[in-house]
Amino acid sequence: MEALLNRSSHLTDEDMVLFESNLAICMTCRDWFNVSKLKHLEEYHCDSCQQAIIRPMKLSEFWIFDKESCSHQSSYFVARKQGDPKLYSIKMVEYENETETNFKELLAESELMIKLQHPGIAKAYRFSYKDGKAFLIMESMLNKNLKEHGQEYLSSNEQLIEWMIQLSETLEFLNSQGFIYRNLNPQNIILCDNQVKLTDFSMCVAHNQRVAIDTKTFTKSPSYLPPERIEGMVEDIRSDMYSLGLVFFYLANGYDYFDGPAVNILQGHLQNQRHDNESINPSLNPTFSAILDRLMSRKPEDRYSSYISLIDDLKLIDLTPVIEYKIKYNSPYS
Repeated sequence: MEALLNRSSHLTDEDMVLFESNLAICMTCRDWFNVSKLKHLEEYHCDSCQQAIIRPMKLSEFWIFDKESCSHQSSYFVARKQGDPKLYSIKMVEYENETETNFKELLAESELMIKLQHPGIAKAYRFSYKDGKAFLIMESMLNKNLKEHGQEYLSSNEQLIEWMIQLSETLEFLNSQGFIYRNLNPQNIILCDNQVKLTDFSMCVAHNQRVAIDTKTFTKSPSYLPPERIEGMVEDIRSDMYSLGLVFFYLANGYDYFDGPAVNILQGHLQNQRHDNESINPSLNPTFSAILDRLMSRKPEDRYSSYISLIDDLKLIDLTPVIEYKIKYNSPYS
């Protein structure tokens, strides 16, 4: 994402004027191409460096000019406004009519994110649709996410605890508004200066709302699934607590507690036995290890029952540095 951020930042107002002439720019080598024969947002590979480029698309005052990523159902793009150097991220789904699930789900996600104004939630600006494509316009998602951060290095104890408290406060805010997040994993949490933010709200639901479980989604982020979802049970805030504990484990160790083939990971979630975190990584602060153990309990009733209690315990952790280097301990479920 950092490489994409660096290259996207080089787009100028003069470049955007040329977009009006059916031209596209390779943001890597800055060669220009006539893309009049391509559909808007259709990909093309630069003749010089083979970097993927797209035909820019005008969406109200925004120019969509670069692609971030894509998944099975949605794509993410980079956009800018004339005279505004700030970058924006745009989530896009394609649809044929407005009754389709793709359209309705993105609309619902947009309305929810626009409503939920909080420092720990990525800011959403508006929902739009055009030419069979629906868009959610948000603040830039090109910042490093916690998955990328954990792969590179471990933070100081002070930073680690601060991020944990921020995540817990954000989830408590969601809880106070009547929602559970249901999609906690390090890739959905971005770093913005000194604040961690939740991004993807496509799975967020109201309390006690029954959701049809699509087992195909189990392979998306299997290491962070609560056992209740695998068993088809109704989830509550304790389900988010479980996933939160696994995110905390990843931040402290740089690898997932449950690892390996998806089927093994799902079986691991359902096992009653849990290896205590202090035995897995003796360098962890004992209080921190105990918090992880409780969050990652197999049974919901053994986890925290409120984020307030969790935050209070996090604030009691002795911040004497004990996690200085990434030490690779083998996951018990590898």
